[in-house]
Amino acid sequence: MRKGKHYLNLLRVVTVLLLAVMLTCTVSAAKTFSDVKKGDWFEPYVTVLADAGVVSGYPDGTFLPGRTTTAGEALRLILGAAGVGILEPVDSHWASGYLWYCYRNGYLSPTDLTDLSGGISRRLIAQVTACALGLDPVLDTASPFADTDDPFVQALYDVGILAGSFDPKGLRKFYPSQTIIRSEMSSVIYHVFEYVENRAKEPEKAEQDTEDSGLAERPENALFGVDVSSHNGEINWRKAADSGVEFAMIRVGYRGYTEGKLYLDDRFLENLRGAINAGLKVGVYFFSQAVSREEAVEEAELLLDALDGMPLALPVVYDYEPMNYERSRTKDLDADVITSCMKAFCRRVERDGYSSMVYLYKHMIDSCYRLSDLQNETLWYARYKSELGLDYHVDMWQYTNAGEVDGFPGSVDLNWYFGPEN
Repeated sequence: MRKGKHYLNLLRVVTVLLLAVMLTCTVSAAKTFSDVKKGDWFEPYVTVLADAGVVSGYPDGTFLPGRTTTAGEALRLILGAAGVGILEPVDSHWASGYLWYCYRNGYLSPTDLTDLSGGISRRLIAQVTACALGLDPVLDTASPFADTDDPFVQALYDVGILAGSFDPKGLRKFYPSQTIIRSEMSSVIYHVFEYVENRAKEPEKAEQDTEDSGLAERPENALFGVDVSSHNGEINWRKAADSGVEFAMIRVGYRGYTEGKLYLDDRFLENLRGAINAGLKVGVYFFSQAVSREEAVEEAELLLDALDGMPLALPVVYDYEPMNYERSRTKDLDADVITSCMKAFCRRVERDGYSSMVYLYKHMIDSCYRLSDLQNETLWYARYKSELGLDYHVDMWQYTNAGEVDGFPGSVDLNWYFGPEN
């Protein structure tokens, strides 16, 4: 059964205790680094975080405070400090799960960040941090910084997470375009933990934050379900059904985002049979990286061959998601091409009697599809908040990627389905 408020309250108490221990640990008990000295401005932050196991040094005993923090490291640290759990990679880069989490929640767009192994600007650090903490951007207010009026930077300044530094003329500067280094990152993460701890001590506000954590209230007349792939491991579908799961969206296959090769999901048949035998309603999806109508049809044909005419209660989903890495074959793909691929896939599966659906999230509505061409499509929307926040109709809502359900060895995506059954 999906854990509810009792689980969240326990998690909150444990988190507060851990943070309290971390933020009050003594210097005498802390790890030390040969290049982090007493009197260095960053020494208290590095010392506390290292002792808590949040940051680490190098085998030679150094911390290298002036080394650039990679984008992947920064996203993992920020989201972890903000309360997001460990996210599994979605491609070959270990931090790709954190980047996709930012995409799906609107913290970043694919044009903001293309290299997880490279540096990340201080402005983007502020943007992701403020969004992850649920801080409203500060607008129409004089900036305390002489070199930026970025609303996310101001929001973090107002709650004490960012302070900037003073130049020789006495002007407070933030240097938004510069990459962030390890000493600066330690300061940011320390203050994020401190902010989260203080907020968790406010019962009313903590309860309100819980309600907006993605654990959405069940909409009227909605089915409760999951979406899965081989990444979810071995699933006990009987337990899932007994815990209240009513439907499952199962990945049939995917196209590689660099070489473009087609693959069937290793657990497709196992999951399909298990869900159906457990009495669940079933739909399927295909992760597309098509760059032409012909490739989209090829993906649809692979899916149809795998289904072999099996009837489905729920739709067949076209799941294209932008992969904006340097080696991505779909990098900077034009919206007209993406839309044409979607239509080619959907129309092909419809010819074989299946209903179609399109998976998307906010950035994709803004940049990847022509809205006029989505009006007649059935939509599956991903937004990890307690409210859908859309002005138009969708048939399925993926409201969290961190669900806890009996029968699953780890976290799982959770969904509400509002649409008609086949």
